[in-house]
Amino acid sequence: MALRKPSGTPLPADHRVTAADYFAMPYTPERYEVLEGVLHQMPSPTFEHQRIVLRLATALDAFAGRAGGEAGIAPLDVELDEHNVLQPDVIYIAPDQLANASDHVHGAPALIVEVASPSTRKYDANEKLPVYARLGVGEAWIVDPKRRTVAVYRAGDGRFAPPLTVAFGEPIPSGIVDVGDGGLGALG
Repeated sequence: MALRKPSGTPLPADHRVTAADYFAMPYTPERYEVLEGVLHQMPSPTFEHQRIVLRLATALDAFAGRAGGEAGIAPLDVELDEHNVLQPDVIYIAPDQLANASDHVHGAPALIVEVASPSTRKYDANEKLPVYARLGVGEAWIVDPKRRTVAVYRAGDGRFAPPLTVAFGEPIPSGIVDVGDGGLGALG
């Protein structure tokens, strides 16, 4: 698929994709993200991946019902800046951020969750995490279904501190939300 300007003319090969380019793309059933101005096609998730997303989203939605804010799941565009439009697996938007959520999320949510898969593990941890930290995400979780762990990264000074890692079934040590084990202990 060639990226095209809204006018339909191809963009130059060295063009950094912008949020405007991304939102002007015609509908396609494939999922895409823009990371640092590069368009990335995203693979379809597995059933196990979606089970975990559902559990965590349910727990975050219940927390939002108690504390305010909103939870959301991919595919949902999060426009962090002009060259970064990502689709974290699960997000939590704090009450004071709700004005940033309309057709998509504008700016950094309080919390993002990425469920690692063999095809996205390095992309999530090595490429997306630094962008999330630099652009203001307060906390990021990397859930590893194979290892059955949740790594919690807390932001500070535009980067994430080394993670606090817990096994499925243990309380998730979040500084932003209280979801217990997020329903992951029931994934036996």
